[in-house]
Amino acid sequence: MQPQKPQVKPVSALLLEAAQYIREHGHVKGSLHETDGRVCVVGAINMVHCGRAYSLCDRAANENNFAARRAMRDFLGLTEDYNLVSWNNALERTADEVIAALEGAACATAR
Repeated sequence: MQPQKPQVKPVSALLLEAAQYIREHGHVKGSLHETDGRVCVVGAINMVHCGRAYSLCDRAANENNFAARRAMRDFLGLTEDYNLVSWNNALERTADEVIAALEGAACATAR
């Protein structure tokens, strides 16, 4: 399957689509993507921005991806991407919490 061409979208839209992606495909810890479609928070952002969980796309799309991850970190009060991964992978973390954070960051970014 050929990956889709990346689209530069508003960060808030990217975050809302990532939340919906997790709703539809499920949430995973410890991996960006599982063969059954489940994704972590970063994997969801990657999937909706370029159709792949593991690799980034062209420069404009990458900047958009980085901005979405930065919006999540800011919303959660985190400093680095590895903190976002650790937040996702916390034993107590639920899919509902990840979805709520993506939606909250989208609302905060849209202001």
